[in-house]
Amino acid sequence: MTDLSRRQRLIIFVISNRQNLLVTASAILLSLGWIVGAAYYDKQDTASAGRGGALGIALSFYLLFIGGRLGNRVFGILTRGSLDKPDSLNAEKKADAVIAWLNTNAAESKRQNWFLAAASITGTLAWGFGDLAARHVPDFLTQGFGFFVTLF
Repeated sequence: MTDLSRRQRLIIFVISNRQNLLVTASAILLSLGWIVGAAYYDKQDTASAGRGGALGIALSFYLLFIGGRLGNRVFGILTRGSLDKPDSLNAEKKADAVIAWLNTNAAESKRQNWFLAAASITGTLAWGFGDLAARHVPDFLTQGFGFFVTLF
């Protein structure tokens, strides 16, 4: 088997993690977008800017409680309903199916934790500091990156 190119690995990564990517991107965009929206529409009272972060965290709970479970599908494919018939699978095939199930669940949990961390950290920061960020968004939009020099 030949080595996969970067593009092929990226395509495989996106396809195999599309649910995680979609939920994480939605949570991050909701968290940050709410700050910009609060700064634009409610310039006097930016206290509501953190609400997008709260919604982003709520959305990230989807990853935690309802996410994938690819290992269950792999186990089902490897056993193909043969667990109902005790003689149809020998002990070695059953052990291989259980090991594949455990390995797949472990790898999926590791990936899912990274997506969950990105979504929940962004949501938490937006929820806690969204009002402060929203106060400075208009300054940033008018002055560009030179605005950061005036902060320090």
